[in-house]
Amino acid sequence: MEKNKIIFEDLHRTGEVREMEMPNQSKYNFLLERNKKYMNFNALSFEGMKDKVTYEELHDKIWQYAKALYKKGIRKGDLIGFCAVNTPESIYIMYALDIIGAITVGLSPLNNEYQMRRDIEMIKPQRVITVDMFYGNLKGSLNDFNVSPILYSPIESMQSPIIKAIYKMKQIKEGNFKFGKDFDLKSIVKDGSDSEIERWAYSPDYVSDIMFTGGSTGRHKGVELYGNGFNCLIKALDRVFFLEPGQIHLGNVPVNHMVFGKALTHYVLCNNMEYALTLKMGPNDFTDEIIRTGANGIMGGPIHFENMINNSKITPGSLATVEQAVSGGEAFKLRKKQEVEETLRKGGSNAVIANAIGATETESVTHVDIIDTRNLPFPYYVDYNKEPVTCGYPIPGIEYRIVDKTALTERGEIIDVAPGESGLFLVSGPTIMKGYYQNPEENAKVFVTDSDGKVWFNQGDLMRATGKDFKKTEFTGRVKRNFVSGVSNIYPEEIEELLLKFDEIREAVIVSVPDEKYQYLPVYHISLNYECDTEALKGKIDELIYRTVGEDALPGLIEYTLSPLPRTDNGKLNAPILEQADREKYIGENKANSLVRMKY
Repeated sequence: MEKNKIIFEDLHRTGEVREMEMPNQSKYNFLLERNKKYMNFNALSFEGMKDKVTYEELHDKIWQYAKALYKKGIRKGDLIGFCAVNTPESIYIMYALDIIGAITVGLSPLNNEYQMRRDIEMIKPQRVITVDMFYGNLKGSLNDFNVSPILYSPIESMQSPIIKAIYKMKQIKEGNFKFGKDFDLKSIVKDGSDSEIERWAYSPDYVSDIMFTGGSTGRHKGVELYGNGFNCLIKALDRVFFLEPGQIHLGNVPVNHMVFGKALTHYVLCNNMEYALTLKMGPNDFTDEIIRTGANGIMGGPIHFENMINNSKITPGSLATVEQAVSGGEAFKLRKKQEVEETLRKGGSNAVIANAIGATETESVTHVDIIDTRNLPFPYYVDYNKEPVTCGYPIPGIEYRIVDKTALTERGEIIDVAPGESGLFLVSGPTIMKGYYQNPEENAKVFVTDSDGKVWFNQGDLMRATGKDFKKTEFTGRVKRNFVSGVSNIYPEEIEELLLKFDEIREAVIVSVPDEKYQYLPVYHISLNYECDTEALKGKIDELIYRTVGEDALPGLIEYTLSPLPRTDNGKLNAPILEQADREKYIGENKANSLVRMKY
């Protein structure tokens, strides 16, 4: 069998064993190939934009931007930091960089100045392209590392000259501006339309993106992703998702710094849908944007979907366009999933929310549990008292194993657990990352090789094979300690290291407690070196965490002690026992959540 062909069991549809030819090309060439028959279809829409962008216009714009950026000196293999929001210009830049062969480094617009410096220092990009309103958090680092910026406006595609003028004045006032045509994307694009690009030779191992994660070990690092891996993901999703060309997908998930959003962008555009981009990405805006755009497809985390419950905007028929809904990032609580689907029925949608699991290191989804309800009677209900919430089947091309945790972590042996037992979740396939950027130590922790020489990625999750055929997967927990609070990934190890900067603190452990609103709230356990003013210390902690890690990492509670924190038999701080005690203390049966996020 040819290397780029796979044999897979089509579990999501027919159950038959099939052969599929996987892509072997750049992201942009794959997009162009998929769009050729649909050039007159709408590709992008954006609130405040006069006309929608067709696929023909999309490709014209991408090439216009590619020529301009090439003329400005960006070349194949260059590391280009990119801090984007969901606007048409961001899409043009993404694919323009791919045409050139540059490596896109995803910088989060949610990052503060400390976090921006951390990422710039780690990767040291040749240039940074950023939405101007975030330049204030970047310019100190760019100056220190001698990196030249290119700035663009998030409202460039809007028609109102008044709004544009007010916005520009505000950015100049706040210092988010750099004078000169060399730093203004609009001027660069206008000047670069007559340039030519030197074509580069595609190779299967080309890295198109570096994205940041705490991964399975909680240490901040860059993840090198293969461009063709995204193509393989889309080809696999052809056998899983069911939306069709011409339908509308909501573009609320951040398109550049989250792998979920980057994969979603490629999926929507490669399937010739209209991508309804929105600057309103928060959970509180989710329902309003679905209604405004008439979206047929929607994606978010549980906190986005839970916003629908008791939302006054939902009336009969208001959600009738929604056919496909996918949730990822954190496991759905069974009762909440049922409530959200009841709310969808109230709004006229028959969609069942698909649970997906994946990671930055796997270029997004590896498993998904999805039901196509378009031809099923309305209203269609799933009885979650009888049906467990699972992560479903692997997508085509993905192989997985559930292995004994002790055997792997203590002896390096890969031993499959019995069907129905929980174990460490290993995945292999064409979407798995190249590795962590310049970090062989972390790579050694997550890549394992079996006796046949096949390489597996240890995602750090605990799963169980379930269902009648033991082919579905059910999430049972995490080996890694990170969790989601609000809309942010919280990495306890990162916070613990920061807290040790204070002389008053001997040691610290951060654990999570489930919360109805935020999914989880952090609880800080702090052992003090000596008696001190804990209120004053709390103020310093709040200021440091808010400035470095962000508001979502602020504690729901701080527990101080002068005694050492509990440790395991081998001398490590025992986070699990503290977390278990907290959950019993604060989240009990018929007991209201007694924690409230402390606001800085």
